[in-house]
Amino acid sequence: MDESLTRLIDGNRRFAEGSTAAADAADAKPFAVVLTCADGRVAPEILFDQPIGSLFVVRVAGNIAGPLELASIEMAVGELGASLVIVLGHTGCKAVGGTMDGRTGLLFDDIRAHVGKVSSVEAAIPTNVKATVDAIKQSPILADADVRGAVYAVEDGRVTFLD
Repeated sequence: MDESLTRLIDGNRRFAEGSTAAADAADAKPFAVVLTCADGRVAPEILFDQPIGSLFVVRVAGNIAGPLELASIEMAVGELGASLVIVLGHTGCKAVGGTMDGRTGLLFDDIRAHVGKVSSVEAAIPTNVKATVDAIKQSPILADADVRGAVYAVEDGRVTFLD
């Protein structure tokens, strides 16, 4: 496992156990990009116990990668040197839930294209994450980046990385 992923896993363990580490962000550079939902309960710097500046966070409801989100990720990798990209979904996602309830509109339609005929919100959340990971991997600028999916359990604070 590479150092960037190990840092996130260790930080999430500290967060879930309630023993976060203090860190100095004065010289921090982002080592990872986290594309996550705009939900206020999902704050990657806190969930992974990382100092401000060490993560490049892109937030959009439903953690989907439209053109602007993808351009932001490409900039973080190409210009700032981040080598790890995490797509972080979460339990209880209202964007995915609204999609499953039949809501329409640009956001819901994009998510619906990812989740297809999945029958439950619980199954749709990781399916949506995996589809976003696959979309990000299509970018030639991100060809050398390690792109992974994960789901944050709001109920217990644990982040599970997907295969």
